[in-house]
Amino acid sequence: LATTNSGSTWTSQSVPSGTGYLTAIACPSTTTCYAVGQNASPSGDIVATANAGATWITQPLPSPTSDVGTISCPSTTTCYAVGYNSATGAAEILVTTDSGATWISQSVPYGATSGLDGIACPSTTTCYAVGHNNSSGYGEILATTNSGASWTSQPLPAGTSDLYAVACPSTTTCYAVGENTAGYILATTNAGATWTFQSLPSRASSLYGVACPSTTTCYAVGYNNDSGSLSGDIFATTNSGATWTSQSVPSGTYILNGIACPSTTTCYAVGEKWTFALFRLNLSYLLAVPERPGRPRRRESASMISMV
Repeated sequence: LATTNSGSTWTSQSVPSGTGYLTAIACPSTTTCYAVGQNASPSGDIVATANAGATWITQPLPSPTSDVGTISCPSTTTCYAVGYNSATGAAEILVTTDSGATWISQSVPYGATSGLDGIACPSTTTCYAVGHNNSSGYGEILATTNSGASWTSQPLPAGTSDLYAVACPSTTTCYAVGENTAGYILATTNAGATWTFQSLPSRASSLYGVACPSTTTCYAVGYNNDSGSLSGDIFATTNSGATWTSQSVPSGTYILNGIACPSTTTCYAVGEKWTFALFRLNLSYLLAVPERPGRPRRRESASMISMV
């Protein structure tokens, strides 16, 4: 869908035949965009437009690419995309420097990560990618400062688990969000030499998205299920994470998956209203909780969730 009038109208655009589902999009200009996901094969898929969506073209990817989850484009010609390769059972990083005419698979540290869920590229040469390592059970952050010629695993504090998204308002300052026993935020101001946990004013069950329009102002979104009913969460900081404040969301907001902030005062968050399905398993009921596209759906006890 596209709008050119601040959202007064949205129009559906045609994608190439065989396109399956698309999970993320990056638009480095008003006319150039790249969307990623998985096609009907199924294998990874990247489609692009250079004419504001009048035509979308499928771009050639190295084989095998199983799934492409998200993308960051620091310029109209340079993009980095991350996902998963089922053939190797490892994360995959793809890069183009020629507007997608060619995509190249880049090497990630051996055993460093099993899957990548988020990437942010504050420049054409510097990127940070976040995810999870199934072998260690911990979260993972990979970084490059040489256009992906080499990616290095960064040291993370104990207790870091799944990381879902990262935002980097500068080449040295980044904020990453995820969950272990609860949602959490990590931050660095020295290009990842050290990452530290930041304190939240209240517990979030999970944080799925983060946006930082400046090095001091960020917004993080997710959900909370502690009270027995799902509720969307938004946290904000204006002092580099020294303090985060919880913000009110409209009634009926259940899960927020992503956020974009074109300025320090204007943001747009997306998510879902919750519909539930009940499953019978060993004489107990389980409730399916919606998850991010491409990630396994977690099931939580129905007693923990208000069924209204």
